[in-house]
Amino acid sequence: MRLTVNLEDDLGRDVRRLAEAQGISMSRLAGEAFSEYVRQLRRREFGQRVLDMAGRVVVAENADAMLEEGRCDDAERGGDDARI
Repeated sequence: MRLTVNLEDDLGRDVRRLAEAQGISMSRLAGEAFSEYVRQLRRREFGQRVLDMAGRVVVAENADAMLEEGRCDDAERGGDDARI
């Protein structure tokens, strides 16, 4: 997918320097940044669902399995645990 992004000049310079330092294109750097941002949002949303569930008087019997499923899903998406 193609996407055009407008950045403040200072941020644009920082992005260019970072991409050059890593030996990748600005496009690839932006794609990696978007991917990481989406992964973190999903993780936070999942964590909030778990906290909401834990805040109830009765916790679901499968709460452990749900937590493990979230961890596995994160690893499948290339989360931190997958890099260890």
